Amino acid sequence: MGAKKSHSVDKNSGKITQVNYTEKRSDGKIETRHLNPDNGKYTGKSVHSTDTGKTDDYTREEAAMGEPCYLTTACTNFMELPDNCLELNVLRKFRDKILLSNQSGRRAVQEYYHIAPEIIQAIEKEDDTKRIWKNVYGNIKQAVSFILSGDFERAFNHYQQMTSKLKNKYID
Repeated sequence: MGAKKSHSVDKNSGKITQVNYTEKRSDGKIETRHLNPDNGKYTGKSVHSTDTGKTDDYTREEAAMGEPCYLTTACTNFMELPDNCLELNVLRKFRDKILLSNQSGRRAVQEYYHIAPEIIQAIEKEDDTKRIWKNVYGNIKQAVSFILSGDFERAFNHYQQMTSKLKNKYID
């Protein structure tokens, strides 16, 4: 089962102060990743042991949390797939083995990690986030099908078009 989304809200202003993604880990512990809605970046995480009742809190740095990824967000937080789902494993292997092996691929990966938090932040402010994330997931499935068929160029072009549309709609 994927992560469940919740919000922390300021009692006085009603403003969302934190977005939380909670899921049960394979070791039985409950992990919650915390995201700042103003900048789209992780602030840290909490890990709760149901056996001991103890909760450990970690800063972003202590937890070695990278930038939020909108591909992972679409799969795990909204489609409720595990972090090691077929789609994410295929995309990660494509990134590591194909994209990072050439100049244009490395540039695309670098740009992705630069704009992904902004895209997540912008989508989270929309009224129809579930529909948007389902659409992103549909694009992910299409890119994955290209990768699995060995059509890496088409997969990369599809990814670039998807990213460009999201960037143009939510950032520019």
